[in-house]
Amino acid sequence: MSSANHEVRAGFKLRVAALLVDTVATSENRRVAIVEAGRGKVVDWLLEIVAVPKEGNEMQAESARAFVYLFADVNVNIAVFARPNTVPNLLRFIFSAQPRRSNEVSAFKGCHRRFTGPAGGF
Repeated sequence: MSSANHEVRAGFKLRVAALLVDTVATSENRRVAIVEAGRGKVVDWLLEIVAVPKEGNEMQAESARAFVYLFADVNVNIAVFARPNTVPNLLRFIFSAQPRRSNEVSAFKGCHRRFTGPAGGF
């Protein structure tokens, strides 16, 4: 696939993910419709996106935002968790979002002074 086609396709997927976030943020009925769409295939697609970041983190961030709304809704969260591979994909997302330790020497390493601001110190 050419670079231009790849960029168009990635941009389209990002817009679809953003549209899904806007849809699930709107109302309970729309969240139910998204969860039931394609017999759960829409939720599966969002789970795949959230599990593995590709081409930056924009799509992963949009998918994660959608799940915030879906998990907060008691009418659909059980159906979302019932999808195959939900928990493993969410764990992949959580661990991919963790800061990684750098092998480089930190600028603050060896700095032993304590901050003493208005609240005291750390």
